Amino acid sequence: MTYNNMEEKQVSVNVIATYENQEQEWFDTSITIKPINKTIDQQLSVEKKVLKSVIKCLEQNTDDLVKLSLAYTLDDLKSDEDVKENGFGFINRTNSKYYFQPDQRGEFIQMLCEELDIASKTSSYKDWAEKNNVQDIDVSKNFKTAI
Repeated sequence: MTYNNMEEKQVSVNVIATYENQEQEWFDTSITIKPINKTIDQQLSVEKKVLKSVIKCLEQNTDDLVKLSLAYTLDDLKSDEDVKENGFGFINRTNSKYYFQPDQRGEFIQMLCEELDIASKTSSYKDWAEKNNVQDIDVSKNFKTAI
């Protein structure tokens, strides 16, 4: 498939938005996506457009946005390889989970936070865990118990 003959697709996206101090918000939306059949890293502009569209749909204040979880309906693309070959590989880059806590977000999300002025009051995961008395889980102990 060549880059030029890739058509725009109307894609259904299920969204779950998690906030630090507000109720979760979930909804379905449709987004028109013009896929780019390049490497996943080169698809960041498409991914950014999707996230901006989703964030515009949020009804609550985004100052304390913690996480966005997205699920796409791509009826004609059945396998991960189909998704990748048809320019939607960005969907698998982060498993469509986006974390906005300062100590969890990467450069891409940091840039998005600054550009859209979102998640400015979101606590770091470390601070949130301390405030809510979340204890670290000893994975090795749980693993032995499960065996």
